[in-house]
Amino acid sequence: LGPVSRSGLEQKTKESSATADAVILSDYAKGTFKEGLAEILIENGRKKGKFVAVDPKNPDLSVYKGASILTPNRSEAEHSSGMILDSDDSVEKAGWKIMEQCLLENLLITRGEDGMSLFSREVCSHLPTFSMEVFDVTGAGDTVIAMFTLATAAGANTLDAAALSNHAASVAISKLGTAAVTVEEVLTNIRSRA
Repeated sequence: LGPVSRSGLEQKTKESSATADAVILSDYAKGTFKEGLAEILIENGRKKGKFVAVDPKNPDLSVYKGASILTPNRSEAEHSSGMILDSDDSVEKAGWKIMEQCLLENLLITRGEDGMSLFSREVCSHLPTFSMEVFDVTGAGDTVIAMFTLATAAGANTLDAAALSNHAASVAISKLGTAAVTVEEVLTNIRSRA
């Protein structure tokens, strides 16, 4: 498609979000979301009543203020909160701090081998990892935000969406390189844990 101007990107996003059930902003820190673009896109999506999910890379998570959910990994949450996340208790303290600073409805901190922690309203839930053999973590964060957003858009509550994301991520890291995760693989992973 070639390069797209900032105004062109804003316009395309506004047009597509009009018919979408949800919006995902995946920030790879390559410069796309600089100069307030994330804030504009979040505000636009929320005004239209859309679920806006953000996979952040900016160390200042407040630039994603007002998103429906942020999905930082442990390192990103540590950097943003200024805390070391080495226990459930420290994760909870950092998570509530991020929730307040960013005016979030939900926060999902992915914690690698320690699973993930979901903050939603006044509840924090810790989900253990469901990893099988780990071959490559490439794309795990993308899998988490995609599955969480898909499940939420389909009507799942946040805890069920997080559990599905956890299963999908465990499938993703069992593959080499960037790989798609199928519904059948997620269902097989769920059944294997039952």
